[in-house]
Amino acid sequence: MTQHNNLVLLTTFGVYAYRDIWPLATYLHGPVDISEGPLLWVKLGLLTLVAVVIPLFIPRQYIPVDPKVRVLRPYFRIPHIDRVHRIL
Repeated sequence: MTQHNNLVLLTTFGVYAYRDIWPLATYLHGPVDISEGPLLWVKLGLLTLVAVVIPLFIPRQYIPVDPKVRVLRPYFRIPHIDRVHRIL
């Protein structure tokens, strides 16, 4: 469920970035949704936080490099709090 939500939010962020952030890097175009005014930048800021920053801090389950180690030591089947990691 978390991966699905992250994918949907990241896709939405990509659409907003393409429509409203990328044109700022050009000389000829401006943001497509500029008529929204300051609300556009509030939306982009919150979407950046929710779609990009927060998923970097979500813990992920530890996956061992050698799967045979897991078979030899069955007490590692239940991940301990020390056996999860996050990207940042």
